[in-house]
Amino acid sequence: MSFGPPQPARPRRIPAAARIPVDTFFRTVNMIRLAYPSVLPSAGPERPDFPWRDPMLRLLLVLSLGLLVGFASGSRFAGGQEQRSRREPQFENEHLKVWKTFVYPDQPLSMHRHENGRAIVALRGGTLHVVTEEGKEKAMHWEDGKAYWLDADPPGELHGDVNRGADPIEVIVLELQR
Repeated sequence: MSFGPPQPARPRRIPAAARIPVDTFFRTVNMIRLAYPSVLPSAGPERPDFPWRDPMLRLLLVLSLGLLVGFASGSRFAGGQEQRSRREPQFENEHLKVWKTFVYPDQPLSMHRHENGRAIVALRGGTLHVVTEEGKEKAMHWEDGKAYWLDADPPGELHGDVNRGADPIEVIVLELQR
């Protein structure tokens, strides 16, 4: 069974839980202004004594910007792994094939089929839409920590898995080998 070619990269939305309000940077600057009024006056860069040469100010601004960028990039990468829909093989022998599937919002898995029955264990559940080549669609709702049985696909029928929710779906698939 082939897992299909890798899908091209798509623009990704930052999950709501990882978004930082735009005014966070400005609140940080205002906190610096209050703590060090002589270092960061309220006037703009047109003032001749604007303190860009002060090393403490530069350090605080660089750290603030670094935190802002770090939070934004942390939403796209989890432990160095880019967040994209994919399958990760876990185990295979003559009786069983096991893989972990990640289905991220608006990143469908490529068309595939399942020759044999399989059990699904939802690590992070959600509603998965199974769409056939003909456009038929079936929604399956999976709850966190629950196991489900899915029969083999009809002969010759391919389908893609689509997550239309806001959060990723993560499942372990245990497919029988016959």
